[in-house]
Amino acid sequence: MDYTKNDKIEEAFKIIKSSQKILIFTGAGISVESGIPVFRGKGGLYETVDPHIFDIEYFYNNTLENWKMILKYIIFPLGSAKPNAAHLAITELQKKDKCDAIITQNIDGLHHKAGSKNIFEFHGTINYANCIRCNEKYDYHYILNNFTSIKFDNISDYSSLLSSLNKGEVDRILEELKVPECKKCNGILKPSIVYFGEQIDKQVLEGSFYYAQSCDCLIIIGTSGVVYPAALIPQMAKSNKARIIEINTEESEYSKSFADVFIKEKASIALSKLVNLF
Repeated sequence: MDYTKNDKIEEAFKIIKSSQKILIFTGAGISVESGIPVFRGKGGLYETVDPHIFDIEYFYNNTLENWKMILKYIIFPLGSAKPNAAHLAITELQKKDKCDAIITQNIDGLHHKAGSKNIFEFHGTINYANCIRCNEKYDYHYILNNFTSIKFDNISDYSSLLSSLNKGEVDRILEELKVPECKKCNGILKPSIVYFGEQIDKQVLEGSFYYAQSCDCLIIIGTSGVVYPAALIPQMAKSNKARIIEINTEESEYSKSFADVFIKEKASIALSKLVNLF
């Protein structure tokens, strides 16, 4: 890093150190170093996967096909990913009482894997599925063990389960899969991600807006700021006179209009250096 970046990291450190209520807001950019592509833009997931698989109407009209596509392109690749240095640095900030909450637009569950707490997953998570009738929650052990012929009873860790699958097993799962159903009410299960046309979970929305409106420091990491209503988070924080720190590899909608400090750098590098200053 050059002097300018170090200078900005020092400035960001001073803001964080003097702040009392710190909120971290993350987007797809933080998970790129874990091997997860962004959804939009060059090289993004939408170049290989049609966005219509995330439409709720498509799910209801093509439930089995949607399940197979979500498993193939989303659940299996993202579920086996591991948190990178940026996720781990955020956990360290929490241990130092310098992060009160995390709002993430990501569905990859990497903040949880990194050991962070008080996480609001704005767009849901790949880690579970919910019954659309009674809202009972299930993990993918239940789904794979009950709606395919492959059994994984000897593996207790979800990420290890997905990492252990070979191509033959994946192909077999996709070929054999039946529409997953709830064992309590026989309702259809849906991945616990927020599809286009669905509402954001009420508790997640209210919790996110509470922290956005009450924080005195917001750290934005790896988000372009184009997806609403999540893009309202920085606006709310700024309206509350919070200091805004942005860490991103490219300028975003926030860089010029909201950010007090903009650090153009990989999140893993910038956050690791910030943590080391404490």
